[in-house]
Amino acid sequence: MSIISASNGEAHRVEIGDDFSGDYYTSVSPDGKWILFDARKNGSGFQVWKVSVHGGVPEQMTQNGGMMPSWSPDGNKFAYVHENDIYVKDLKSGEERKIIDASRADFHPCWSPDGQNLAFNPVLNDNYEICIVSISGENLVNISDNPSKDIYPCWSPDGSKIVFNSDRSGTDDLWIYDVKNKRLEQLTSGKNTDTCATWSPDGSKIAFSSDRSGKILDVWTIEVKSKLPENQSNSKYLGQKPPGIVPEIFAPGFISTANNIEFAGTFSPDFDEYFFTRRKTGTIENRIYHVRFIGERWTEPELAPFGYDCFEFEPHIAPEGNLLFFGSRRPVDDSNELARGTRIWTTKKTESGWSEPEYLGPPFDDAMFVCMAEDGTLYNSGLTKSEPDDGKYGPWEKIAPHLYGPYMHPCIGPDESFVIFDSDHVLHGQGKSLLISFRKPDGSWGDIISFRKLDQFKNLEKFGIPMLTPDKKYLFFSYRGDIYWVDAKTIENLRPKELK
Repeated sequence: MSIISASNGEAHRVEIGDDFSGDYYTSVSPDGKWILFDARKNGSGFQVWKVSVHGGVPEQMTQNGGMMPSWSPDGNKFAYVHENDIYVKDLKSGEERKIIDASRADFHPCWSPDGQNLAFNPVLNDNYEICIVSISGENLVNISDNPSKDIYPCWSPDGSKIVFNSDRSGTDDLWIYDVKNKRLEQLTSGKNTDTCATWSPDGSKIAFSSDRSGKILDVWTIEVKSKLPENQSNSKYLGQKPPGIVPEIFAPGFISTANNIEFAGTFSPDFDEYFFTRRKTGTIENRIYHVRFIGERWTEPELAPFGYDCFEFEPHIAPEGNLLFFGSRRPVDDSNELARGTRIWTTKKTESGWSEPEYLGPPFDDAMFVCMAEDGTLYNSGLTKSEPDDGKYGPWEKIAPHLYGPYMHPCIGPDESFVIFDSDHVLHGQGKSLLISFRKPDGSWGDIISFRKLDQFKNLEKFGIPMLTPDKKYLFFSYRGDIYWVDAKTIENLRPKELK
């Protein structure tokens, strides 16, 4: 059993002796001096024990068995589970009382801050639910009411919310229930297991167990308002821990969410702004969202300030950061009629923010997505390019005859030494995937190489829309409705030996 410092993440072991095993559930007293825990001593059944936070000889608190202790807010009682029922024990009188006399199994009690109610886990119709009951055993309310597994409730310090773990989105994530408004909000999402949550004393953060770092389970903290992990940098890459050569979901629960489809994100060069496309699942209503780093935190995702209420998507910030390209079907004249096809619009970064968007006419009427190289050359979704001439762009020209495919998104590398794109290319099948071509010393483009040559991409189906971070350290792409990222060193693993 260990205690972790919330300020620096350092852990120290609470010594309880060698006779104990299976110490799974703990509860710290309101004054922070004591710990209740359940454990077996010398192989006997589970009992509830009390020990100082500094360690020592534990005191046995139950005699007939007990698990999953939870200290009352006033420190005078604790709730626990015995033979699948919830009991409350008064520490002064020693009196023990069963809260509910039911034929089902009840687990994981947690006190409300006013000490009048318990949130707990009953098994209803062979399914774990989250319920609230008064300490008198009356007024039972099922707040989860879902066929999924809902477990480990924990009340916020002000009593307004309850966080719990649920697999209703397909993976074990954290959800928050608003007690007053009876609303449910997903806090984390993604392929990882997030579970066993508890609130900070001020209610601004939640600590939880997760395997998102690749280990079995580590302790993480998340800021409730911003939904961003607090154990990483607050600014660059939205405070996310950078991935290795295995792709990971980017900012799960914040950018990549369960109820939406996200793709095509772009950072400003100073990493204080991020634009991306979001579409509500089951619709085609693409919209551009953005977040900004202000003060010491990132803002909540909101519609881009230059947005129009129509189909808009796939933003791209130019290397210098003063120009943003995006696709839109907004009216191109004063008729207010939406355009039938997607055209490329631009907005400029000014001291007061992003300017009113401008449509530049041809050749931007024949483009769905553009990417700008460092020298100003634009690469179009048809794998064509246009070089600037006195600030203007002419017709699109084919990059190379063998580089082709429908609805492609080009991502040009530094010095235009490679181009990554996505396509249902006949040579590689299996649906849309990332492909790459490296430039040869004579300026021509090499063979098409599939990212599926690498083990970490081999089993991915239909992934694409590549984008590099401004520092060229990470490659972003879209897969299964989420934005993923991976170390850009992966690209070099695809470069042919003769070009290294």
